[in-house]
Amino acid sequence: MPSIIIFAPVLLPLARQLGVDPVFFGVVMVISLSMELASPPSGVTLFVSTAIAEEPLDRVCRAVWPLFISMVAILFLVTFVPPLAMWQPGLIYGR
Repeated sequence: MPSIIIFAPVLLPLARQLGVDPVFFGVVMVISLSMELASPPSGVTLFVSTAIAEEPLDRVCRAVWPLFISMVAILFLVTFVPPLAMWQPGLIYGR
């Protein structure tokens, strides 16, 4: 949440100048920031899950890698094929 509060006001005007749809920018930003929660060394969810599972951090990190790789693949797919990210807002807002 703090990352969105810090980066969105700074990067959104730049994205608008480059012609990026603000909704698309928000989707890509949320996906990329959610990846930060699950990646070491600052992955908050990693530390919470190690405390809950009572497992060492290295074991949890090894278990998270397949999920993290899928998140990277989804980020690339959404970034390079924008209609995947924009079909639902299109249904709601009629764009």
